[in-house]
Amino acid sequence: MTGIKKRTAGDLTQYDPQKGLLKISVMEGLEDRFRRAKDADGLMKAIEEKMSEQRNFVVWWDGLGDKRGRPKKTSQISDVLQIADLGIGKDTIHRWRKLVDGKKFEKEVAAQQEKAIRRIEYSTTDTIANKHTGEQENYTPEEVIDSVRKVLGTIDLDPASSVFAQKVVKAKKYFTVDDNGLDKPWHGNVFLNPPYQMPEIRDFTDKLIEELPNISSAILLTNNNTDTKWFYKCATNSVAVCFTKGRINFYKVDAEKTYPTNGQAFFYFGDDLDKFKEVFSDIGLVMSVIS
Repeated sequence: MTGIKKRTAGDLTQYDPQKGLLKISVMEGLEDRFRRAKDADGLMKAIEEKMSEQRNFVVWWDGLGDKRGRPKKTSQISDVLQIADLGIGKDTIHRWRKLVDGKKFEKEVAAQQEKAIRRIEYSTTDTIANKHTGEQENYTPEEVIDSVRKVLGTIDLDPASSVFAQKVVKAKKYFTVDDNGLDKPWHGNVFLNPPYQMPEIRDFTDKLIEELPNISSAILLTNNNTDTKWFYKCATNSVAVCFTKGRINFYKVDAEKTYPTNGQAFFYFGDDLDKFKEVFSDIGLVMSVIS
C-alpha cells in the first residue's frame, strides 16, 4: 500500500463521485459476503479496496475548492456542491480524510482488517436462528423505515449502519462498522437494526439500554428470538413490542431479497405509545409491556 498526495490541479479530474460511492457500497457488501464465507483473503482485499476508494473520494472532494461547501449569501455561483447532495454527511468525510496520509492509511486498513478477522472468529458462536438465515448484514426495507419515521418523527441516529443503508434510512447521523457505534455516545431519536449474530446483537442491545437516559426515543428491530437473554432484557426495558405478521424481506446490496426463517420484533422505547400502536398495528401484533 502506498500513500496518495493531496489533490492539486489536474489530479482526479475525471473522478466520478457517484461511481466512487457505489464502489464503497459494493465493497461493504462483499465484506459481509466474505465474512460469512469465512474467506479471510477476500475480506481483507475488500476492506482495502473500500478504504482506498474512501480516500480517493476525499482527495476529489478536497480538490473542488470554491465549488464545494455552502456559498456566501452574496454569491451568484450556481454550481456550488454540498456534501449532502451526494447523500453522505460531514462526519463521514472527516473520518475518511485521515486516510489521505499514507502512513495513517496503512495503519487504519490494518486495524480494520484485524477487526474483521476477529469477527470471523466470533461468528462460530452464532445462534441457530442466525445460522439458518445465513445473513448477517441485511438492509431494512423502505416501507419499514417510513413506519419508524412516522412514530419517531425524525431518525437522528442509526448507530449500526453503512453508507449503502443510508440511501433508505437517511438518518441525520450514523455509525458504520468502521466507526464502532458501541464506543460513541447516542442521542436523539434512534433507529437500531443491529447485526443479528453474537456477540454483536447482545452488545448493541446492551448499549441501547445503557443509553436510554441519554436519548429521546428509540425503535429496535431484531429477529423474534424470544428465548434469548438479550431479547428478554430488551422487552422488559421497552414500552411495547410489535411481533410481525409474517417475516420482513430484507434486501442486500444487489437488491436481492432475503427470506429469513423466523419473524421479527420491533421494540419501542418512548413516550408516544398510542402513536406506536396506531402505526405498527398494521405490521403486526402490538403488546404493551407491563412493568
